Amino acid sequence: MVIAPEPTIIDQQINGILTYEGDRLLPDWGKIEGENRPITLRIFLVYTF
Repeated sequence: MVIAPEPTIIDQQINGILTYEGDRLLPDWGKIEGENRPITLRIFLVYTF
């Protein structure tokens, strides 16, 4: 299967958790897609852990 245009269920769950946990740090997390996601995830993990 090629890259899915719509987010998968797991993506939605991960985004929901990260949006809830990182709401004050990343208020626009739900709008971030594609290449920006891994970079932002690294920043999120650095500030969280």
